Amino acid sequence: MQLDENLGSYFECIDPWNSKLWYAKTLYCEKQLGIQTMDEWQLSMLATSRTQKKSMKEPCNYEMLSNYKYQKLF
Repeated sequence: MQLDENLGSYFECIDPWNSKLWYAKTLYCEKQLGIQTMDEWQLSMLATSRTQKKSMKEPCNYEMLSNYKYQKLF
């Protein structure tokens, strides 16, 4: 049995606040630090996609090293 909830693309399931935050961090990494974390298509999708009925609540690009609790343990 397959369940299809018509959720849309990955980028359409990102919470709007997290999407904006992720976009800003990505641009900062590219412009200020010279680090490219996304290609042009992904960046475009992140900037233009609109959240549908359901969205992910947790950060969509979780980075373990940015977790203060994890850093403190090691």
